[in-house]
Amino acid sequence: MLRKTPRSPSQLAAVKAIDELGASGALDSQSSKIDAGALELTGEGGFVPGLIQAALERGLQVELTEPLG
Repeated sequence: MLRKTPRSPSQLAAVKAIDELGASGALDSQSSKIDAGALELTGEGGFVPGLIQAALERGLQVELTEPLG
């Protein structure tokens, strides 16, 4: 996989997280679904937009509950 050299701690963390997902096999099962045409990557209802939405919702939830304890 071609990647730019990470320059910040958050970029290094992202690369590490991606590598960990790959090593765990979590990406393999999703890749099989993509190859079989059972999982769309982009567009409305696609995997990537859904993943982004889930991450944003989780971050928002943390922001809303953190100040409340």
